[in-house]
Amino acid sequence: MSYNHLLDRLREAVGATAEKVPPGWFTPADFREKTGKPERTTASILAKGLKHGVLERRKFRVFNESQGCLYPTTHYREIRKK
Repeated sequence: MSYNHLLDRLREAVGATAEKVPPGWFTPADFREKTGKPERTTASILAKGLKHGVLERRKFRVFNESQGCLYPTTHYREIRKK
């Protein structure tokens, strides 16, 4: 049995393909990079944004280069007032 072959079959079975992240969604790392805020401050800001209805949160399965696999990654987007 080849474990790589098994892994490929499992990925096929669960539809393990990367999702295309729509425009307007960003990760906490993106936010930190653009604002220059430290990790803990970024987490606090994003949590408050969720609590006050300024942001929404969703996980997308994206390829994680450091782990070499697909990983559900939290993204945020601003909720625009109409």
